[in-house]
Amino acid sequence: MGLREAVLTLCQQWQNSSGIECECEIPDLMDSDAQDYLCVTVYRLVQESLTNVAKHSRATKVLLNLYTTTQGNLLLNIRDNGRGLPSVQHSSQGFGLLGMRERVASLKGRFNLLTKPGQGVEISIELPVKTDKTGQLS
Repeated sequence: MGLREAVLTLCQQWQNSSGIECECEIPDLMDSDAQDYLCVTVYRLVQESLTNVAKHSRATKVLLNLYTTTQGNLLLNIRDNGRGLPSVQHSSQGFGLLGMRERVASLKGRFNLLTKPGQGVEISIELPVKTDKTGQLS
């Protein structure tokens, strides 16, 4: 199916079951066998993020962006308009977020969580990947 289609399908199914609007911005990504582990990891990160939104946020909308850069990185950004978390220190104790951090660390990536009470949660993930000159996965 490929990463782009898999994430778009996941978001559509999640939107249908949760009732929370999910807006996805994902340019065409070219998948290859060499990127299987990365693709599965990204899929699982999106899946866990959406699960957390549905369980905890009281959000009405989620914005998801996934793209590659010519610098060789994959950028995933997921932002909701929910109630936010009381403190980043508390939020990092959950097993879902801990698992996400570990997945990102296993690929030598960066994980950043921004939140303020009443202002939602934004998760930004940057993963190093091989790209061609146009920034597409190769």
